Amino acid sequence: MHRSLQIPEILDAIISKIYEPPSADELLDYWDDDYSLGVRVSLARLARTCRTFRDPALDVLWSFLKSFDPLIRCLPQDLWMHDDDGFLEFTRPLRASDWVIFQRYAQRVRVFGDDHGLALFESVPYDLVDALSSFLSDGSCFLPNLRRLNWRYPQDDTDHPSDADYSPLLPFFLSPCLTGISVGLGRFASVPSASVLSVASPLIKRFECDETSEKLMQNISENISKWRYLEYVEAGALSQKAITHLCSLRSLKYLGVRLDQLYHRSYANFPPTLESFTIFAPPDSLAACQQYLEGIHLAASHLSVIAPAEIIPTESSFEQFFAFLPSRFSTSNLRILELPIVSCAPDDDPSVVWSLETIKPLFAFTNMTVFRSHIFWAKLSDNDVEKIALAWPQLEVFVLGTFKPWQSPSVITSKGFLSMLRHCRRLRELGLVIDATDVGPVTNEGRGTHVVNANVTYFDVGCSDIRDAASVAALLSAVTPRLAKIETAGMWDPAMMSRKTAWEQVRRLLRLDMPAG
Repeated sequence: MHRSLQIPEILDAIISKIYEPPSADELLDYWDDDYSLGVRVSLARLARTCRTFRDPALDVLWSFLKSFDPLIRCLPQDLWMHDDDGFLEFTRPLRASDWVIFQRYAQRVRVFGDDHGLALFESVPYDLVDALSSFLSDGSCFLPNLRRLNWRYPQDDTDHPSDADYSPLLPFFLSPCLTGISVGLGRFASVPSASVLSVASPLIKRFECDETSEKLMQNISENISKWRYLEYVEAGALSQKAITHLCSLRSLKYLGVRLDQLYHRSYANFPPTLESFTIFAPPDSLAACQQYLEGIHLAASHLSVIAPAEIIPTESSFEQFFAFLPSRFSTSNLRILELPIVSCAPDDDPSVVWSLETIKPLFAFTNMTVFRSHIFWAKLSDNDVEKIALAWPQLEVFVLGTFKPWQSPSVITSKGFLSMLRHCRRLRELGLVIDATDVGPVTNEGRGTHVVNANVTYFDVGCSDIRDAASVAALLSAVTPRLAKIETAGMWDPAMMSRKTAWEQVRRLLRLDMPAG
């Protein structure tokens, strides 16, 4: 063996590169990737190669566990078996020697659970995990070196091997080394006791909780008030004490607030170090969001407003909310505004169709670089599009109403499209439903070098009407020479299939390899 491989730091660095733990946003995808599974097999073989490789390889192999199941399977095979339903059960009492084996592997785990909670305990019954907990001394936990815990139940647990609520076991997974915790209790949201989330670790940087029950939020607020290194927080309506504490943290970069139907109001003046703010609207209206924000001032550069699928805010409610935002967000700092896709509004519902007047209050944010609203469509003219481009000349991303196959025709023509390219020279991603049925011939006078935008690489056309694919391809080739992808809405209506087919023809003419969607 080469002498360099006998240096622990070098060996650790090499093996860590073989299998790097997934980030919080890609846990499930990373686990399911065939390549990743192959790497894990290679690590297991590497651990069996020699003593020098064993511990570093096992540390990396066990660093991320999607389920508690592998820890049970590492115990002696005379201890457990599968019952008729395929679930694990103990065949004899646990011994101290079994616990020693369990600890040998458990101490290597750094991340437990994926971001979707589909198999947290997989085929492991509650009573089996409860039996193991009897070996824990006061204050100890199953995974003593755990850094990130993703304790999530699916909203519908009908496919789970047990109807048992595992939340009473949650304290046994709250390692003093935790830096991140994500909690989603699904249908057991109202079960936890007041102390179930008492996290002793002072090192918490990332905290997420989908639940908004008052009892749980009181407990979470008390914990948050003790954490000094928070960078990312997403929870329900926190207490005033917790909000005041968050305002004092220069480390905090992201804050997400989930509102329920109850009355909530906080008072805070967040520092400019808070970069991103997300507010989850309750199932009644955007008015509750406005009410919550009335005592809050933010200099954040990124705002997301997420409304649940069961409500469809009207145009007037959005106009009122947008008019309110400049009084609470810095008009010079806010650069990114997003309204993610969650609404299930019908394609012809007039309540989700905006006018230019709906958007106008947002022109107060003069440095806007990203505006995304896939689901809400604006009935705009070419002149309206030009006004938007003139109000936001620094736009890099503009996406509006491209998610659905709207039945109402767009009156935005190639003229409006070209206005956006002309006035927003930094634009790189555009999503706009246009009428591309008559783009006209592409002449030097018509397209000109003044209209060419070499930054645009992505164009989401939604359900844009189109007839002559060759003319449209010629226009796009001339004015967006770096275009790499064209996206369309899911147009399954037979009346719209011709549009989808025509846009696919545009892709072929432009030799774009990426799928049209």
